[in-house]
Amino acid sequence: MPFKTASKKYGVPRSTLQYRLSDKFKNKGTRGPYTIFSTDEENRIVTWLKDMGRKGYPITQNSLRYKVSSYLKSNPRPNPFTNNTPGKSWFKLFMRRHPDLTIRTPEAVTAASSKVTEKDIRNWFRNVYSYLEDNDWADILLDPARVLNGDETGFSLNPIPKQVIALKGKKDISFIEATSSKQNVTVMFSFAANGFVFPPDVILNMKRPSRDILRAFPGNWGIGTSENGWMNTANFVKYIRQILYPALKQAGTKFPVLYFVDGHSSHTAFEAADACQQLGIIMIALYPNATRILQPADVAIFRPLKNSWGKMVDSWRAEHPSEKLTLTTFGPLLEQAMDMSFTKTTIINGFSVCGLHPFNANAVDYTKCLGKSAEKDDAVEDTDSALIAKSTQLSPSVPISAMNNMEDERTTHTAFKRSIMVDEDVATKAIELIGESKINLYLMEDSENLSNEDRALSYIYQNILNPNNRLTTEWCEQVASFDDSTNVIPPADGHLSFDKEVPPFEIELQDDEKDEQGSSPPFENDSFNTVEVIDLFEEAGDAVAVEDASSPVVLRDCTNTMREDQVDEFFVSPPTPKRNPTHRNYVNRTHIVLTASERLEEMRLFEERKKQQTEFKKKRAEMREIRKKEKEREAEERKKKKLLREKEKQLMIQLKEEKALKRKQEKEKKESEKNNKKQKLAKMIL
Repeated sequence: MPFKTASKKYGVPRSTLQYRLSDKFKNKGTRGPYTIFSTDEENRIVTWLKDMGRKGYPITQNSLRYKVSSYLKSNPRPNPFTNNTPGKSWFKLFMRRHPDLTIRTPEAVTAASSKVTEKDIRNWFRNVYSYLEDNDWADILLDPARVLNGDETGFSLNPIPKQVIALKGKKDISFIEATSSKQNVTVMFSFAANGFVFPPDVILNMKRPSRDILRAFPGNWGIGTSENGWMNTANFVKYIRQILYPALKQAGTKFPVLYFVDGHSSHTAFEAADACQQLGIIMIALYPNATRILQPADVAIFRPLKNSWGKMVDSWRAEHPSEKLTLTTFGPLLEQAMDMSFTKTTIINGFSVCGLHPFNANAVDYTKCLGKSAEKDDAVEDTDSALIAKSTQLSPSVPISAMNNMEDERTTHTAFKRSIMVDEDVATKAIELIGESKINLYLMEDSENLSNEDRALSYIYQNILNPNNRLTTEWCEQVASFDDSTNVIPPADGHLSFDKEVPPFEIELQDDEKDEQGSSPPFENDSFNTVEVIDLFEEAGDAVAVEDASSPVVLRDCTNTMREDQVDEFFVSPPTPKRNPTHRNYVNRTHIVLTASERLEEMRLFEERKKQQTEFKKKRAEMREIRKKEKEREAEERKKKKLLREKEKQLMIQLKEEKALKRKQEKEKKESEKNNKKQKLAKMIL
């Protein structure tokens, strides 16, 4: 837009627009000392900080100071820092120079959650709406009283305060724990999109609660028990049947209703899905590891509840300083915290920002998606709301610029390859044979999740038959005629028209009257002081000679000249998180709707197979036990036989010894008799 046109349209003087877009304004210095780093260097550091935060690796104040210190050691220059390490004052001024940066408390995100992409969430919205539309349940999305969300959260009976009042100068402040700080109570909450709060269900870590504990909780609350104090399948089914369903009937809610839950094992169990189907509750599982994005309870409701709970505990401790908070006082305090935090506006806004009501995929905050496809995603069809009719177009409704970007990437790799032309009739017939549903699947799904046959067809369509392909743009209009939802063909250059006016700060002005603009130094400072540290750059590769003592010191070329990629090479950010699509957590083993008839049938078959396997394992265990006993009996018999053989062997040895002794005695006797005879003969001779 020319300067003159923008000036008339927005009422801004043309000279002001020209000055704001000129180098004089961009390179305008500020009053006071010069900064240690140039404007370009600081901008690159800011870009690095933003990139690290976007990828889920935000930088702390100490980490930034350490990184800057390492950079100054590698690129020395005069600075007032001790050991080249900037202090708190530099950090404070740095944050003041860049008001788009601020200090925030980070949210802990698991590695699996960080790899969820925008494409995954949009596909989840599309699949849910397709299922509801196929079963004539899409009208449920229009009634906020029929759109529910449920989730569990834990409350500590003895939360440790973060800060307390103490004597100045004393470092060791003790806090006596009346009970263990690790003792938590799990509570199940459910909410409706119209702001209605259903009675909660409290899970206690005991076998049988006492009467005092039961009387301490409100009468319409549910009380369950488990071995570890966590929600399990039995307690969840009991909550559905005895708490949630009666509350829906009492409120006059029309059935069926939608119940969005996370993928906890207690929610996805067959017993829970079967109970919900019998009661007219359509239970839908949120996308895995995306509850911080899609679950209203986690996004908007539980945080004020935890804050109110902390306030109630603090007020109770102020009145009972030496007592411990028990389950008999837990119920009344939690009820007061719920009354303080659960407002209709908060709950409605929670459903809205998560896109559950109104059912709108565009309402989701996709800046929380740290996955790689959040940067450059493939063609993703936008689901504006649940009232949008199911699209029947052959190619997705995405900005043409995104398609052109993909084409440019393919052009980069195939610019020097031999191209082929596809006949118009052949391509049209091929697209008709592939079918609309298959084409939408190829455009929305990753090729790694497709079968070998579908992967081949997807490659053929996207690289040969795609109507937006540069080799087949001649018959793009005929392909677009298959689309029943739109009659508008986007321009070939990929630019779309906008119905809304673009605000002034988003318009890139074009100079229709070229004015001569004088060059200005990179920094302008009206109040320069000789004590201040200055960072100047060489001009045209030659060092500037400075003779005036009041002039700034000019560094040598290695320290005074900055290559454009020097900061980028030093401040490197890690790669964007990217999940493995073949990971077992992301394989769609069951239907996304937990109460779907086909899913329940699969689970019934699975339960039958599981029972058969259990019986088979039991029989095998019995057979193993029988064989084990037989082997033990055989081993006992072998042992007895071995003992008998040893005894026989010992008897034989004894017999042999006796015989040998007897022979020895007989031999000695014979020898003695012989000697006697010899003696007698000798006497007779004498």
